[in-house]
Amino acid sequence: MKIKIDKTKIEWVYSLFVVLFMFRINFLTLNSIMFGKGTVYQILKYAMYFVLVVLFLISFRQAFRVIHRDVLMLYGLVGLMMLVTCLMDKSTIEVIKGENFIRSVFISGLSGFLLYRCIANYDTLYEAFKKISYLVISYATIIVLTSQIGTAYMGFSYAILVFILFALYDGLFKKNKVTLLFGMIGSIVNILGGTRGSILCIAAFLLFFLIFSKRYKIVLFAAVLGILFISFYNKILALFTELASTIGIKSRIIDALSGLNMNSIAYANGRTTITDVSLELIKRNPLGYGFLGERSQLNGAIYWFTTNGYAHNIFLELILQFGVVLGSVIIVFMIYKIIWFLIHFDYRKSNMALAIVFLCYCVNLFVSRSYTTTFEFWAFWGILDGMRRRE
Repeated sequence: MKIKIDKTKIEWVYSLFVVLFMFRINFLTLNSIMFGKGTVYQILKYAMYFVLVVLFLISFRQAFRVIHRDVLMLYGLVGLMMLVTCLMDKSTIEVIKGENFIRSVFISGLSGFLLYRCIANYDTLYEAFKKISYLVISYATIIVLTSQIGTAYMGFSYAILVFILFALYDGLFKKNKVTLLFGMIGSIVNILGGTRGSILCIAAFLLFFLIFSKRYKIVLFAAVLGILFISFYNKILALFTELASTIGIKSRIIDALSGLNMNSIAYANGRTTITDVSLELIKRNPLGYGFLGERSQLNGAIYWFTTNGYAHNIFLELILQFGVVLGSVIIVFMIYKIIWFLIHFDYRKSNMALAIVFLCYCVNLFVSRSYTTTFEFWAFWGILDGMRRRE
């Protein structure tokens, strides 16, 4: 006897699968911060994978009934580039093995393009995203209030960032007061327990809102708040520091702002050296080192890198990989497509809402992480590709 499931329910199931698949590694990160890697962590890990498998089995025939040609082309192109680089530079093979790049690129990274390209109903995905955002932000708040973060600020910060940006979007553009409250709480939690790159992403989103919302009273209010913050910066900072100390929270960002950690918020943390070495490598070989090929070069030039060296800046990374000419062409094309998207932006459309959330998330690629393994980066381009083909 065949069990028939309503198409709308299958879309819900697939939407849950997409969001949970994106969140799977971050969920493990939060659990490791909260519980360590003991029994509870292992139980939650296998429970999550069980749920993902069930969701996939229910929805895969409907969701993947058509594998789009552009998805196959992207996977094929990336695989070919990786192979060519390995043939040209044997040391890249060790980097790929050491950092498990087959999984990181093809499953953690490019799957963003695949999964979001297969979405049939973005409204359903939007609602699923909203419900999971409530849960993630609540969980992150508990972690901060119980002072469980320790030195895991970077993993914590990026684990919850996309859900904070989504909550802020739904709260500000859709005027949902509940979601806005979650977005505000999430932003505070991120400041208390996160890292600086995530704060840049939140600031980028708020700037985007001020420019595109056309709600001039809010723009004026934000300007007044900005002036007050600058005027009373030291007092506000002292208040935040005292509050964090009172509830037993050690905030890396607040310490940086106050000069207690990393000298200041602008402390480069080795990035100046990475940038200098990257520019020198570009001068040495302006034709580029191939896809992931720059990593072995950075590993050899910077003593604290083993197999994990990367440029910490998406533009530098692209030019290191593809050379000055082709890398610059790729960058110009990306900027052109982003401008096209912003010109056509409509806050009422769920696909555009998720795209702007992912775009603001990717601001951190200018100071941290790599585009090659970032799910949200590829998801943004998957949404844009779907928009272009629907026109």
